Amino acid sequence: MIAKHISVKYKIPELSVSSVVKTISAFLILALSISSCAKQPAFSGKISPRAVDGVIDLTLWDFEKDGPVQLNGGWMFYWKQLLKSADLKENQGHEIITTPGEWDDLVVNGQRIGAGGFATYRLKVLLPEALPNQLGLRIPSLAVQSAYELEINGKIINQIGKVGRDVTDSLLAKNHCIIPLPLNSNLFDIVLRVSNYHYSEGGLINPVTVGPLVRLQQEELDQANISWLLIGILGIIGFYHLGLFFIRRKDTSPLWFGIFSLILALRSTLVGAAYIYNITPADIQWLILKIDYLSFYLAIPFFVLYINRLFPVEFRTIILRLIIVISILFSLFVVIAPPILYTRSLLGFEIFTFISGLYTIFVIIFAVIRKREGSVLFLTALVLFFATFVNDVLTTHHVLNTGVYLFEGFIAFIFLQSYLLSRKFSNAFTTVEKQSLELTRLANVKDEFLANLSHELRTPLTAIYAYGEMFEHNDDPADMKEYGREIYSNSEKLISYIDDLMLLTRMESDIDMSSSETDIKEIIAENIDKLSKLANEKNISILNLAGSVPEIQANKKYLSKAIHAIIKNAVVYNKENGTVVIAAQNDNNMMKINVTDTGIGIAAGHLPLIFDRFYRVDSSDTYEVSGVGVGLFLAQKIIEMHGGTIGVKSELGRGSEFMVELPVK
Repeated sequence: MIAKHISVKYKIPELSVSSVVKTISAFLILALSISSCAKQPAFSGKISPRAVDGVIDLTLWDFEKDGPVQLNGGWMFYWKQLLKSADLKENQGHEIITTPGEWDDLVVNGQRIGAGGFATYRLKVLLPEALPNQLGLRIPSLAVQSAYELEINGKIINQIGKVGRDVTDSLLAKNHCIIPLPLNSNLFDIVLRVSNYHYSEGGLINPVTVGPLVRLQQEELDQANISWLLIGILGIIGFYHLGLFFIRRKDTSPLWFGIFSLILALRSTLVGAAYIYNITPADIQWLILKIDYLSFYLAIPFFVLYINRLFPVEFRTIILRLIIVISILFSLFVVIAPPILYTRSLLGFEIFTFISGLYTIFVIIFAVIRKREGSVLFLTALVLFFATFVNDVLTTHHVLNTGVYLFEGFIAFIFLQSYLLSRKFSNAFTTVEKQSLELTRLANVKDEFLANLSHELRTPLTAIYAYGEMFEHNDDPADMKEYGREIYSNSEKLISYIDDLMLLTRMESDIDMSSSETDIKEIIAENIDKLSKLANEKNISILNLAGSVPEIQANKKYLSKAIHAIIKNAVVYNKENGTVVIAAQNDNNMMKINVTDTGIGIAAGHLPLIFDRFYRVDSSDTYEVSGVGVGLFLAQKIIEMHGGTIGVKSELGRGSEFMVELPVK
């Protein structure tokens, strides 16, 4: 009679959506801590016995003190024979095969047997006199490829799938189980009939463990709790990121990361304890096996899409497309091919994943070099995740025996991603707050600008209107000439305002900055001449101390406008009978232009703002000064477009000095 599998009860931790963000860190730390402890064998450190010629001697093994023991070593092996205990004779011919390990490379009758076929394993276990109340046998889901019947002392106690002599007579199945051993002596004989027509590797490829039943059940319970906790976290993180994407669809990185997390959550139910296999009927487990492989092959494209979205400059588009295409081709092969073929593709895809992972790490290293935001922490998380992947692949292929930690590595990766995401949102909120304050300030500036603009436009327009009306009622030629001069002067002022505003608009979109050989000394002289009338009205002396300087590559029209704004500013805000000094010199291939005045100066609180758009110092000394507050803003932008800089030093009541530097070549 086939024994029933031991049912392990567990409780999935309940997490409300509202508490996810607050509790995720605690869950991650708890999961990693418990998982680390649970995966450490609680053995006394005693070296486990190994089977020799089909016999393992455990007579000196203390199960209570030393813990469970894996039945590794040399088992008796009968190729192309499905034997029962009653059929086996002591002197019956057999091979010795090392377990765990695939039977593929074993040579029988001078030929390598390969992966497909059927065979019988046998092991005699000698037990100590003092035994626990009940011993159990743990057979992992991937221990036997791909179906088996288990006999203990001549009784069939477990059967997974259907063992057959050909593919039509066999049935694929996987199950993770703990089986109570029906013992009535200190010796038990294991006979394991195995067939494989579905996997690229055949045989007993993972260790079978014997130990106290209660202890095995407790270890299984611990692993179940950890596994479901990890599955729950992966699922929550996946849906959380999908929710972020549907809130803000412009950024697709949460979409790719959410799908990737959900795929790994699904995969975590298919490997390890293989929960889905345990509840799936044997006749459709071929479909679950396809989903098993697809969950690995399709996870990679979504992960690289996520990386590409975070670091689009560093991650080459052609490499992204290549990874996606190769992953899709592997996935299509899984869909259309039988298991015996597509399971052979696993090693190739693992190598492909390893290469893709190395490329991704190099991508993040370049991002770190270029100081991309969050790249250092992301690199740390990725290297940790990649290291667990490499460890698991090497463990699966029996190169290492350190255990599997991929999902724990991914949880750590998610923890760091969550931190990066939190920091990203925190920065976004901070930016929003700053922008909100800036918008409020700009709204006030806009109101002040419109009020000022209305005043500045109304003043010359009123004058033009008044003098135009005088033309109609006065025929005196002398008066008409004076009226014409005033109309011309105010019209010129209006045109200047409009030109500045139009230039400001072009600055925000597109402007032609084509350059040519430009004489700075000539520009200074022309602007002094233009401002001579304004200077004479306040009896201000303008001294041109520009020496012999080389020509520079510049847009003469716009650079002249910038110099004009600086000199005009020095004249307008100067005192009666004041002085403006303009100097220019070439210093280490940098043209330095200094404009110094003896004016009213600028208070320290206003200095950082004078180059802002529409900004005007509002004081009793500047109340009568006309303008719309864009002159210095335009001057700074034009100079910066030429690769130069502008600065200012000033002291209230003692004048100001503007310093301009422009590259000569």
